[in-house]
Amino acid sequence: CRGHAGAREQAGLENQSGSRALALARVVDQVANRPIRRCIGKNDRRVGTAHAIGFTRRVVESAVAQGVRPNITLGVDPSEGHSIAPDSHENAAKWVMSMH
Repeated sequence: CRGHAGAREQAGLENQSGSRALALARVVDQVANRPIRRCIGKNDRRVGTAHAIGFTRRVVESAVAQGVRPNITLGVDPSEGHSIAPDSHENAAKWVMSMH
């Protein structure tokens, strides 16, 4: 998906109780001590590149406040719109396998 389609289709949902309940920001403290890997396109208007960066910052801040070492990786891919680099899924699978 490209352009502003995501922004239009999700307009107003941020105030819905179901959307608020699913917001990742609500679980920052619970996941701050876990390994996290995220990737996003450099200009993702559907998910929001800035939101992904902000979430990463909040996880790091929460981990530090809890006295644990942050273990979060955020990859910002050079892809356009709501897409990721072609090798992102393979890299994510390798990352998951490295956790074992």
